[in-house]
Amino acid sequence: MELLDKHNPGDMVNAGEVVTKTLEISKQHISYSFIMYRIWSLVSEGVLMFKGQPGFPHQFSLGLSHV
Repeated sequence: MELLDKHNPGDMVNAGEVVTKTLEISKQHISYSFIMYRIWSLVSEGVLMFKGQPGFPHQFSLGLSHV
């Protein structure tokens, strides 16, 4: 939610920021690999869009799809 407060609708957020915040606030043990798997699952389903070079999270940004 804090990431949404800092950005306007349609903005892209650095994926590294998303991963870091998820690891910080998760009340369950969750791995980096699982977070990346979920990100790419949501991208492939059209829920999220990405911009940049896929690979390490600091190399691309994420945003909500307009669909």
